Amino acid sequence: MHSRASTAVIAAGSERQSKLSRRAIWRVAIQNVTLTLVLFVVCIAGFNIFLQARIYEKIDGKMESERTGFVTAQEDPDARGIRLPLGLLPIVYFWDDSTGYVNPFPASEAVPEDYEPLLAQEPPKGFSTQSVNGRSYRVYRVDYQDPLVFRYSHGDFTVSRTVSFKDVSNEVEIFQTLETGSVIICLFGGIIYGTISLAFARRSIAPIERAWQTQRTFLADTSHELRNPLAGIKANAELLLQTPDKTVLESIDGVSGILRNANRMSDMLSTLLTLARSDEDSDEIAHDRIDLSALLQSICDQFSQIAYARQIGLIGKIEGGLTIPGDEARLLEFFDVLLDNAVRYSMPERTVTVTAHREHRHAIVTIQDQGIGISEEELSTVFERFHRTQRSREMYPDGTGLGLPVAQWIARQHGAEFEIESKENKGTLVTVRFRIED
Repeated sequence: MHSRASTAVIAAGSERQSKLSRRAIWRVAIQNVTLTLVLFVVCIAGFNIFLQARIYEKIDGKMESERTGFVTAQEDPDARGIRLPLGLLPIVYFWDDSTGYVNPFPASEAVPEDYEPLLAQEPPKGFSTQSVNGRSYRVYRVDYQDPLVFRYSHGDFTVSRTVSFKDVSNEVEIFQTLETGSVIICLFGGIIYGTISLAFARRSIAPIERAWQTQRTFLADTSHELRNPLAGIKANAELLLQTPDKTVLESIDGVSGILRNANRMSDMLSTLLTLARSDEDSDEIAHDRIDLSALLQSICDQFSQIAYARQIGLIGKIEGGLTIPGDEARLLEFFDVLLDNAVRYSMPERTVTVTAHREHRHAIVTIQDQGIGISEEELSTVFERFHRTQRSREMYPDGTGLGLPVAQWIARQHGAEFEIESKENKGTLVTVRFRIED
């Protein structure tokens, strides 16, 4: 459990982080939506422009071909008086210098109320699209530097310009429908993609937010845990300064207090360094051939004296010949944490049992104690750094709550499965599965 001070720091930091996270989420979502919409609009606009260009290219090609055919037919002396088929499109007007625009061909297809206003506006040279009376026309104006002569039975015409018309109302309507549809698609697409982007942004920010929260908790708890031994060192040092005439023997309590707190800080800092390296995956472990049976027997022998002093029985049931790949120093640290917890939190006249046996291609190690146990609510948090149950704090105030996080990391580095089962006031069972090296 956190101290009130660290809890207040974490709560304040969490509120600030929550605001920053919300801003970051919205910023990421807006940037994603904006970029996507810009790309989508560019693609849709490019497609519409390309489609219009291709359709107009075909229309313009046909208009140019039929204009050329019309002009050739009117200039040919053998074709005097011959008219092009009535079904010819586009409609072609020609400009006579003395008369102005004269009869269109084919006349039956002409729409004077549309064409005459367009002709009166002097259409621009080349191809253009003009609208009049709710209809759209493709207009093709050609000026001839050397006037043409159209010969008919009733007289010749000197032509210096031709203007062709093609009704493209249907095509323009299609273009407009495409543009409207594109706008609607962009709007609805933006809303849908914005919602999805917001969800993914929250999902992406969540691990960062958890890491940030873990860091704040870690720093707050570290500061709190280091404050106690520092306070002890400071108090004992001040006491020694106040009595400079006393011998070391007379001040042994203060000196031992300083040493005890310094050792506690040293152990804590060493553990924190291990955890920091584990977070960065920079602390590599060895993969030597380890005699697990001998290692466990050695640790049991070491803790048997400690257990005996606390009136606790320590029983070892270790099968011989268990060999695993690993780092001996880290494995010693691993089992030291587990056995230390088992012995430390067991009640007098109870037993701690260590077993190790082979099961197929795995070595199964169990450590069973009959101690205070862990409640079901707190069992899920035992691997959190600095976390300690209320009863463990009462029994052993000097603990740091860093042992199990370190043990968990060592187990992962060895590819071992690490499980803890516990019932309050009944005891704890730790099970570790190592892969055996043949």
